[in-house]
Amino acid sequence: MWTEGYIPLNIEGLEHPLYKPYLFIAEPDLIDLQSMIERLTYSKGTYEELREGVIRAYKAIFLLHYGRGYEGTSDEIIEQVNGRGELPLMSNLLNNYSISDLRNPEKVSGAEINKIIQYLNDSSLALELVLRYGNRHHRCYTNYDGNRYYLLSEELP
Repeated sequence: MWTEGYIPLNIEGLEHPLYKPYLFIAEPDLIDLQSMIERLTYSKGTYEELREGVIRAYKAIFLLHYGRGYEGTSDEIIEQVNGRGELPLMSNLLNNYSISDLRNPEKVSGAEINKIIQYLNDSSLALELVLRYGNRHHRCYTNYDGNRYYLLSEELP
């Protein structure tokens, strides 16, 4: 389970601190997210297989941000919920594309799908690095339940 929050940014000369959104995420959920991205964007196969992998990753990232209550819902419902922009914490993938855009080769070309896959792979590598550091990572909080991480929304896919 994840929790949304804000981290204060202290910048010299500002009267009031700025804030950046973050997710407070348990280590098992972070492991699941990282491995899911790696698995769904494995870049072997036809453009259609790659496109479908990106769409599956899109849906999984949507569930990370909006909650598991939307599992199994239709693409149209996901687009409607995502289009409302209720959460300030959003991923670049969710902000810039819709599922119908990703399905349409005229709107999102094969080259753009490759760029999205590269972006997701970069995110997966960054998350893998966080997991390797474990409780030595500067954004790790360890309690009786295990490690939890607070990650800035820009660090997440």
